[in-house]
Amino acid sequence: MEILGLVDVNNWIVAVVFLCVSLLIYSKWKHSLFRRYGVPGPTPVPLFGVSLKYNRQGLALTDQEIAKKYGDVVGVYMGHTPLLLVSNPETIKEIMVKEFARTPNRPKTFVPRNEIAHTLINTDGDHWR
Repeated sequence: MEILGLVDVNNWIVAVVFLCVSLLIYSKWKHSLFRRYGVPGPTPVPLFGVSLKYNRQGLALTDQEIAKKYGDVVGVYMGHTPLLLVSNPETIKEIMVKEFARTPNRPKTFVPRNEIAHTLINTDGDHWR
């Protein structure tokens, strides 16, 4: 296949480039949710979100750093999954107590170790109530 009559390129190279560009466009679109709603947060890495930072620094340290920089309500992405980090105790109380009927079935973001597998944050459905 010739591109503009200048370069002879194999079809598989064109397919790989097209796939990579398509993945980047898809990732940018998936990572635009919080920006569209005006929720502050770190700029996500395409395909990974903030997962790489969590792997380097750990969940607690990364969450503290992000909350300190962006405020009490922050939008982050684990891969393409949007997560809302809330660090204000009053807001957490409202979500976990007053609005419990709307939030009992949260998505699982990771498989916790045994000691935290059955905490309030990781339970769902009737067991959560």
